[in-house]
Amino acid sequence: MAQTYLKWILDVNEPTPVLATAVQRDVQSRYLDVTLVDAGVPIDLTGNEVKIFGKKPDGKEIYNNGTVTNAVKGQCRFELTEQTLAAVGTLKMQIEIWKIGKGVTKPEVLKNIPFTIEVITKLRVDKNLESTNEYGSLTNLFHYIQEYFQNIDTLINKMADLEGKIEDLKQTTGIIKSVQRGNVAPKNDGTGDIEKAYRDITISLVDINKSILIIDSSGTLYSEWDEVEPYLYNSTTIRQYSHTGGWNGSFPGFKYQVVEFY
Repeated sequence: MAQTYLKWILDVNEPTPVLATAVQRDVQSRYLDVTLVDAGVPIDLTGNEVKIFGKKPDGKEIYNNGTVTNAVKGQCRFELTEQTLAAVGTLKMQIEIWKIGKGVTKPEVLKNIPFTIEVITKLRVDKNLESTNEYGSLTNLFHYIQEYFQNIDTLINKMADLEGKIEDLKQTTGIIKSVQRGNVAPKNDGTGDIEKAYRDITISLVDINKSILIIDSSGTLYSEWDEVEPYLYNSTTIRQYSHTGGWNGSFPGFKYQVVEFY
């Protein structure tokens, strides 16, 4: 099948003019091959994921995964899906770089300055095809999680807000395999035993490479000595270090959710 790859170098900190034109409702034929740079230096995408968000001329949204094609050189690829090109007019788009997964308790997100693509009409229009929102695998959930962490100060002790969103996604998308929840009490045994530098919380078996940990705490989860924020240590364990430097076994309490994907 004939395919075209639109190659661009995008500086994440610089405004970009209209990049190109694309024909309405082209299918599996148009791709963006993007090199992401910062002041001319390629951004290392090793260990990161790339996603693309778009606002169509009719107000509908697309939010899909991309593919890292050369991490060290900052190169990635995005398909301009049929829904991306469904509406004629100016398509506003933004690329997001996500660091999330094993060992990462809070998502790290970097976005470029939005750019536009002009979608022009095709001569033969299939009237039975309508423009709709399009959300790629997992990105809808990541969007909610990002909002949660960005508003963590106001959501302390309100994990139910996020629980409801996760339950809705579990029921409607079929991408969530399991959700485990718990409430871990604070602990301070004052033993001074170095063996108490951390504590482990046992959970049911998950695939750690397909799972994320979400925490909510009203206590101190950081210090100058330790990274004390709980994290997925292995497939059956959440690990938490003492916030007093690991010398007297003092641990803040927290609520958690472990979300496992298919």
